[in-house]
Amino acid sequence: MPVPLLRASPVASAAQAKNLSRIDFRELQALTQTLQQIDRLMGQAQGIGYRVDQVDSEFKRLFPQSFGQALTTNDLVVGARARLDTSVAAFNQTMRVQAQVVGNVAADTQALASIMAKSQGAEGGLQAQQATNQLLALAAKQQFQIQNLMAAQYRAETLEASRRAQAEAEAQAATRKFLGNGTAYHPR
Repeated sequence: MPVPLLRASPVASAAQAKNLSRIDFRELQALTQTLQQIDRLMGQAQGIGYRVDQVDSEFKRLFPQSFGQALTTNDLVVGARARLDTSVAAFNQTMRVQAQVVGNVAADTQALASIMAKSQGAEGGLQAQQATNQLLALAAKQQFQIQNLMAAQYRAETLEASRRAQAEAEAQAATRKFLGNGTAYHPR
């Protein structure tokens, strides 16, 4: 006996069409653009940047481990100035990243309101899922911003701590050089 074909009623077809309708999300492009802006800011790091293959050589150049007798006062001053400039540039870059993140908060607030409105007005399963995906994308973008901000902040703090440690090591080396063999000069 042949199986009868079931035909969907017009009401069921309309419900299925609503369930599969899509929502247009312009917010995704804006989220991507703000992440790209932060990436550009992170790429503008001066002194010691974020490239793994360059960190060691740049760090060794700015913070040498040996303090040979050949270093002149001028060499010490030039090195100290380069380290100070690098620390200041790192803090400046951190402030720029912070400013960008703070600036993004207003845009994120608008994006969140728009996504929530679309979520509330979702007519079908696909629209609801799309709205959820957009909320997850916004949360991921904010997490990436926090990670970049933390990287910039920790970089600045590390460079400043290294600069202070280097200044201390150079001062100790200068003291040893001044004292020589440890016997102080005694006039007769």
